[in-house]
Amino acid sequence: MGSLMSTESDNYSSAVLERFFSVVPASGHSRRMGRPKLLLPWKGVTVIEHVVQTLLDAECSEVLVVIRSEDQLLQEAVRRTRATIVIPPVNPTDMRMSVQYGLQKLVQSCNPQPCDAWFLVPADHPTLEVEWVKTLQQVYREHPLEIHVPVYEGRRGHPVLFPWSLAQEVTALPEDKGINALLHAHPSIVREQSFHFREILDDLDTPDDYRRLNKEHRF
Repeated sequence: MGSLMSTESDNYSSAVLERFFSVVPASGHSRRMGRPKLLLPWKGVTVIEHVVQTLLDAECSEVLVVIRSEDQLLQEAVRRTRATIVIPPVNPTDMRMSVQYGLQKLVQSCNPQPCDAWFLVPADHPTLEVEWVKTLQQVYREHPLEIHVPVYEGRRGHPVLFPWSLAQEVTALPEDKGINALLHAHPSIVREQSFHFREILDDLDTPDDYRRLNKEHRF
């Protein structure tokens, strides 16, 4: 998939503003849900549209959604947003592989610099809020080049914000390791950010998850 590092100079002035990118892996099959979970209704749109629009509203410079080539309905939903669709030449077998393709696309289209950062945002995280994204962005500005992880009562959630410098390491992860391996490899730069919302832990895997979240959010 090629290098994830920019071919441009990595030197940058402290006056250069960082950019925040978002990679949204969306190449799963929704087997536990029994139907395409990212196309389920959520707040007047689909789950995937809500996730993408939240990131755009939080002023992420680029939002990339990684989708299987045959998933035409999901592609149509994302086209209704301003996100960039990434269709890998080979269907990803896991989230790590999807993230690799998303990061490679960022290199090609955005020429990321060392001061930039990227969010890993699960596509099935419908409770995502602009406030959370902006909080992590602000913390990154205060503590750059660290990994920022939202935490609720000691449990880590999403989204996670990584410095661009770790993008290259994604391709070097062993096949049996996920993106969480980056946190284990760099414990000294992991900064946990406490949140008072258990929703940072929510994801959407089963019909029971969907019913519960609908009831809790009353729509």
